[in-house]
Amino acid sequence: MDKRHSYAGDTTKQTDIRTANGKNYCRDRDGTNSVDFGPLASSSGAYACHWGRFGEVFEGDIRLNSSIRWTVDPLNQDCSQVRWFDVESVMTHEWGHIWGLGHVSEKLHPFLTMSTQSEGPCQDSERTLGLGDALVLNEAY
Repeated sequence: MDKRHSYAGDTTKQTDIRTANGKNYCRDRDGTNSVDFGPLASSSGAYACHWGRFGEVFEGDIRLNSSIRWTVDPLNQDCSQVRWFDVESVMTHEWGHIWGLGHVSEKLHPFLTMSTQSEGPCQDSERTLGLGDALVLNEAY
């Protein structure tokens, strides 16, 4: 089965994600896939909500933490003063969750996109999925 995403244009619609009491939550789905910047629990760089089951996704939303400095070119930023995080790496990780991937051990696989923590700012090592992630997705879809 061929699954693809495509950009459908700008929207004023926000994601179905809320933050309360220091935690992030998924609200009820609204029928629209959305990505936005907004407030998240302080420890979260991004948060994904998905509705469906493995092999079938009905809807997915991603919120990037608006209090973080984001860039599409982390290797060409002055990181001595400001810690820039790579949008592409984080989005690859969050889309992995929407398509059914879970976290892998940070201790065993620290440089894989689906590890539990980013390797930090000013780097782009986590832009692609590991072989195991690709195999799982190929099996499901």
